[in-house]
Amino acid sequence: MVKTALFRRAVLWLAVYRPGSSTCHRGQVGIFVTSDEWVLMIRLRFSVFVASLAAVPVAIGLAAPAAASPHTQYTFVAYAEGYGATSSAAQSAAVRELNGDYFGCGPWVLVYDNQLANGTWDAEVAANCQGYR
Repeated sequence: MVKTALFRRAVLWLAVYRPGSSTCHRGQVGIFVTSDEWVLMIRLRFSVFVASLAAVPVAIGLAAPAAASPHTQYTFVAYAEGYGATSSAAQSAAVRELNGDYFGCGPWVLVYDNQLANGTWDAEVAANCQGYR
């Protein structure tokens, strides 16, 4: 019962404390705080402060393992070039090169294809990929 009353006074003191006074005021109601209660309330305020400081590293520590994974999940645009006798063969060679150099690649798009002077084809494809092989 005494601890409950002391806790209520401490909560009220934390909410409406006026510096330089040993009396807490809430409107017209004043509560006198004894020196023993004063020390306990200061300890309580300090404990609340320390607990709030300790909560930040704990929250960061709980979030950090989720972020640390063997493959970081990011994407970037990767390009690959291929050559072949036809446009389709050049595109297929470019896709094979893209999948050989990178992993986690999404659907690829044809950037360009061009027929060279000797009759063969050159093609470049691009895709969003997650990492290098």
